[in-house]
Amino acid sequence: MARVLGFISYSRARFGGAGYIAGEAPDGLLTVNTAPARRELEVRHRLTRTLIATTFSNADGTYRVGDLDPNEEFDVIARNYTGTYNDVIVSRVKPAT
Repeated sequence: MARVLGFISYSRARFGGAGYIAGEAPDGLLTVNTAPARRELEVRHRLTRTLIATTFSNADGTYRVGDLDPNEEFDVIARNYTGTYNDVIVSRVKPAT
């Protein structure tokens, strides 16, 4: 399991549950130009756009956001704080349990 630094939780009472969204090897790592990277992530509830959590991926590209309702869909937004690249959005993510 990835160690997450700087995790902030927002709307757990409304959208909380036993699910999680994670970036794990081999296919789910956060990458920049195919190399694992540390970047800011936002998790938003798909229908309401409510900000659920913000965190940073680890330098190895792993991340994990827990306590999510597995029956809901979320958008995961990777923000490039360097300003070199556009943000990347993965939409309609269903949390694993």
